Amino acid sequence: MAIYNPDNFPIDALPPLLRDAVLDLHEVIKAPIPIAVASVLAALSLVVSGRHRVKRFNGIVTGLALYLLIIAESGERKTSSDNLAILPLLEFDEQLLARWREAFAEYQAAMTIWATERNGAKIALKRAIAAGSDCEMQRRRLMDVLERQPVEPVRRSLILRDITPDALIQRLSVQPTISVFSSEGGALCSARTFNNLGLFNIIWESGSLSVDRKSQAPLVVKDPSLTLSVMIQEGPLKQFSENKGAQARNSGFMARCLVSQPTSTQGQRFEYSASEIQTEGLARFHTRIRELLEVGFGAQHDPNAAKRLLQFDYSAKECAREYTNSIEMHLQPNALLSDVRDAASKIADNMARLAGLFHLCNDPELNEIPSATVKQACAVSDWYLGGFKRVFGEVNIVPGWQQDAELLRNFLFEMAMRQNCWQFRQNDLRQYAPNRLRNQRFAAALQVLANWGVVRFYYVGKVRWIQIVQVTSTAPMMPMVAQAKPVTPNLFAS
Repeated sequence: MAIYNPDNFPIDALPPLLRDAVLDLHEVIKAPIPIAVASVLAALSLVVSGRHRVKRFNGIVTGLALYLLIIAESGERKTSSDNLAILPLLEFDEQLLARWREAFAEYQAAMTIWATERNGAKIALKRAIAAGSDCEMQRRRLMDVLERQPVEPVRRSLILRDITPDALIQRLSVQPTISVFSSEGGALCSARTFNNLGLFNIIWESGSLSVDRKSQAPLVVKDPSLTLSVMIQEGPLKQFSENKGAQARNSGFMARCLVSQPTSTQGQRFEYSASEIQTEGLARFHTRIRELLEVGFGAQHDPNAAKRLLQFDYSAKECAREYTNSIEMHLQPNALLSDVRDAASKIADNMARLAGLFHLCNDPELNEIPSATVKQACAVSDWYLGGFKRVFGEVNIVPGWQQDAELLRNFLFEMAMRQNCWQFRQNDLRQYAPNRLRNQRFAAALQVLANWGVVRFYYVGKVRWIQIVQVTSTAPMMPMVAQAKPVTPNLFAS
């Protein structure tokens, strides 16, 4: 299959179970790779975060729930990608709804009977009091009836599309593991969902909450796990930044999110076959999600059971320590990450969460996470940190030669995807290249792409041909700082 991955997401850094599901989603839905990745990661995060914790190399224990923020315009098919990736979760929610409806019907019938008994007990007590006789028996009867008041069944669901902070706390008090999936993040921002960003920070840290209420018992939330997967358009994000941007950055909410702004696939979503696409990878992923659902939410699930603790083995601890130190080094003034210190300071935590999720795909029976899995998580974390910097970092002045190379690379991949061909004569490419490259700048940009490993040269007779390399390696083709987009503004600049 042809993979359109202009954002250079490190697909090979994903465990095979997740990678194959992502590639199937990409082929079927034609959504950008980062959107398919977010759908798969969010599904896995939801089903395992309630039962697992991970201990980082420094002894700090953290949850596995992820906050994923995708910045993309309408039409990028996030909803379709989500619905296909979380199909077992949607089916499970349908089962929960059916059980609740049945239980609620029984509750209503029981309430009717109970109300009749209560009214009868009240009348008997009133008559005894009016007659001036001993009413102890009638009083006990009423107390007994009141104690037997039926309890309304709780409406449970794993997936929410929209919710207010107050409703979220109430839901978490009876169901501590939950998720919010939304393809219309602008609606969440304009509504009251993100009015209390500090609440989301506490939940991300799996901190306990207690909310006092008038004339009712306080709401208590213990060890919650919330998975967020939200897509927002750039326009609503800018509006949100004007209203709450400083608060979102200063509170640390944005820093906790894995941010991506994928390149659109619109105009490249060609169908090359009328045959039904085989999705064995996605089927295996669904099977695993159903197994985890049964363990974490099935009839035999004990909500009070102790969390399973994953931890790094010795070599993994060293790998995580080196990654943390490499990030810290770039937080110095004027260093690579000095403008995104908030996200960089949280990326080691997100890396540990990803390592825990990946480990449950690679070696679910073992409690120790090996260094190979941590390296996978580091590659993915580094890509997301680069995404945060491109969106929220300071404007980067990219050299003209690099802009030319980026422009030519995008043109080559679009041409290859459109024609389903990865080899072209150099003169043909020069003829159809963007106008600014139809001179000596074309050769210079082409040589840069060769240095990056994007293209290779070969000759047929005296004719020079260009072979475009389909890259899916775990390492980016360019350093993270070189991937910064020159036209991306700092949305949260004061």
